[in-house]
Amino acid sequence: MLMVVFGAGASFDSDPNRPARGIPSGEEHRPPLADQLFDDRPIFTSNIERFPACQPVIPYLRERGSKTVEQVLGELQAEGEGYRRRLSQLAAIRWYLRAMLAQCTANWLATSHGLSNHKTLFDQIEQYGRPDEGVCLVTFNYDLLIERALESLDIYVSDIPDYIRNDRYKLFKLHGSINWSRDIELPTIILFPVTHGDGIANTLIQRAADLKIRAHYVSDAEIVPSDPKFPRFPAIAIPVEDKRDFECPPEHLDALESCLPRVTRMLTVGWRATEKPFLDLLKRHFKYKQKLMVVAQDLRGAETTITNIRNAGVPLQEDIVRPYSSTFTDFVVNRAGENFLQIG
Repeated sequence: MLMVVFGAGASFDSDPNRPARGIPSGEEHRPPLADQLFDDRPIFTSNIERFPACQPVIPYLRERGSKTVEQVLGELQAEGEGYRRRLSQLAAIRWYLRAMLAQCTANWLATSHGLSNHKTLFDQIEQYGRPDEGVCLVTFNYDLLIERALESLDIYVSDIPDYIRNDRYKLFKLHGSINWSRDIELPTIILFPVTHGDGIANTLIQRAADLKIRAHYVSDAEIVPSDPKFPRFPAIAIPVEDKRDFECPPEHLDALESCLPRVTRMLTVGWRATEKPFLDLLKRHFKYKQKLMVVAQDLRGAETTITNIRNAGVPLQEDIVRPYSSTFTDFVVNRAGENFLQIG
């Protein structure tokens, strides 16, 4: 079985018309990397305005010094244990991320005119890979770029079971998705002063410390809930450096664990391999030493990913560990994965 792991760099460089090398200015709709999630772009700032509870912490996320966005969010999340208002601010960030990324990536897809590096990679997997081999797709991104690319293989994902329904391709979104929600068990009757627009969402944000969010996941096209009788909460994990839990349906995790013992080689694209729970999962469930190919924009990034995977105790077949130091666009255009995909 082949596993492909996509990090933020894969979405960032998903359009072959606009490769990530030599990025021009003014690319408002390019899917952001983690440290760009709160940049001063028009789409970003307009959505920050929609959910004002997050506004007090935005300066921390923009003026970080040497810290990453994930480090700062981790510090804010730790402060929530003794400061209830922080929980509302972090809830607002979830709503912000959902709304901003939905708008950003929809525009990105619209201007790509159907072209996608994900589509080309899947075509190469079909061409060079074994037709009887399963393909396990893992992403830590919230966007829908992979779902849309799978449509080129006549695989359509519209509901939660669809992600793992196909016999050949299964998609696991371990940190949630912009089109996923979780039901809320209301602790008391909540009076929603405004039941249209963002009013329901902002009321739920104010009550975040008291909400009981159920484990039941639904596919939800609404950015904000429109019915106060059935409020829902975005199924999106806060992007922190020390991620302790997954944000995905339990049945997806069960399916992933059943796939892992069959995986023999792993391709990563734009992933830094810093998600400890996932690395621990690989260490526990991989049966074979993995053949590994890492796509990163520079050699240092590729070697860091390989080191992180190795240090986590993931078993590797060391004679087939291959860094590819260039963009996702270069990787697919140059068919750089051809030999790797053909390996048994």
